[in-house]
Amino acid sequence: MGKLFFIINLLMFTSLITACSDEVDFQSSLSKVSQSVEDIDPSTLPPEEPGGGGGQQPPNIEPPIVVNPRPPGEQQLLETEEVFQQKLITNAVDILIVEDTTLSMHNDRWTLHQKFDHSISNLGNLDWQMALTSTDLGKNRLDGSLIKFDNHGTTILSSISKNALDKFTNKIGFDHCNENDFVLGWGDLGCSLDGHHILGASVKAIEKNRNIFRPKANLAVVYITDEDEAAKGKDYQTTPNDVISAVRTYLGEVDFKAYGVIIQPGDSACLEQQKLPFVDPGAKYASVIEQLIQQTGGDSVSICNNDYSELFRHIQGNAAGELQTNFILMNANPLDAVVQLEPPQAIDYKIDGNILMFNSPPASGTKISIKYKHERN
Repeated sequence: MGKLFFIINLLMFTSLITACSDEVDFQSSLSKVSQSVEDIDPSTLPPEEPGGGGGQQPPNIEPPIVVNPRPPGEQQLLETEEVFQQKLITNAVDILIVEDTTLSMHNDRWTLHQKFDHSISNLGNLDWQMALTSTDLGKNRLDGSLIKFDNHGTTILSSISKNALDKFTNKIGFDHCNENDFVLGWGDLGCSLDGHHILGASVKAIEKNRNIFRPKANLAVVYITDEDEAAKGKDYQTTPNDVISAVRTYLGEVDFKAYGVIIQPGDSACLEQQKLPFVDPGAKYASVIEQLIQQTGGDSVSICNNDYSELFRHIQGNAAGELQTNFILMNANPLDAVVQLEPPQAIDYKIDGNILMFNSPPASGTKISIKYKHERN
């Protein structure tokens, strides 16, 4: 029994010694590991994971949206169609003359018949017709009505009228205050002293007499005045765009051009000449009228000239005109262009930048359609 107790105690002592030895080895290992960590260069360590440390959960980061790029060379193209109308060439022209019948035109009216002496012959072979109105607007005034050229009530002269020049020049020198009261230019005081609505009178005449204008004829409106639109004030002033709009409203898409026998802007010598007979000068540069002339592609002559007939040569030239070969596109460098002509015509063409160019002009009135692709602007 004593031996057994001894053996048991010996075993317990041996176990205690072994455990102590293991503890010493563990502490020694920890010491070695700690020493090894201190010897590591921090720059050689991998980066710390986001959100690491402190026991916090990492934030919920959405993955980036990746847009696949368009393959190199691929373009985003749009399809476009444009339509053009070749100028309608006709030898027909309708001429509306708007004459200033105010006091400041007193002396000019006396010589008008002489200064239009070659007007009819300068129209050449045109199929023309002509009407005349005055600037006198309002109640009991001409107010856009047409002047009668003879006792038969003729208000339209034409290329087939007998004695057309005589009828025209006999009436151009009169005041035309209303439909029944015509006063010779050199013996009157004018129809009115103010209310210079030169452009407004043309709008009124076009509206009032729209049925006399031919659908496919060119339109030429001639203004004869030594003043400008609403020179005495801005009330009811008619603008060039108002005239253009009225033509489109009442006559449709006709080829309209304005012309003038006027004091051309900047012609100071003519301005002074027109002012001479009056203490209260009425003469003005026709700036607004000239603006309409420029916008429509017409022409003008100086009211101080000795002959106004040249203006009718310009009307003849513009009415005859030339057909277009070039048409401007809205977009440059079109792709896959397809051009169609109605009626069909075998005409070669090319496109340079944004200009469609035909080798020869399409026929008068041709509808020109072009479909093409282009980059988004």
